[in-house]
Amino acid sequence: MKTRSTPRLALSYDDYIAMLQTMFSQVCDPDDWKAPIGALVPYGAAPVYMKAIELMTGAPCECRRTFVKGKPYAHITSVGYRAGPAGDH
Repeated sequence: MKTRSTPRLALSYDDYIAMLQTMFSQVCDPDDWKAPIGALVPYGAAPVYMKAIELMTGAPCECRRTFVKGKPYAHITSVGYRAGPAGDH
C-alpha cells in the first residue's frame, strides 16, 4: 500500500528569510523592534514565529499553549533584542 506524502514548497534562502522577517514584523512592537515580545499566534504556526523571533533578536523564546473560544493558540514571549544576548547593553 502506497502512502501519500504531503508536498513541500521549496523556498529559496532569500524567500525564507523574507518570510521570517514578515512574521517577526507581525509580532514585534512596530515602534521599537528591540523591545520585549509578547504575542498570541495560531498554535500550529508557533514554531515558525519562534524561529523568526530568534533570528531577528538573537534571544530565546518561550511558548505557552492557551485556548481562545475553544481554539488553540500559542502565547509567545521573548526578552527581545535589547535585553537578549545580542543586545546593545
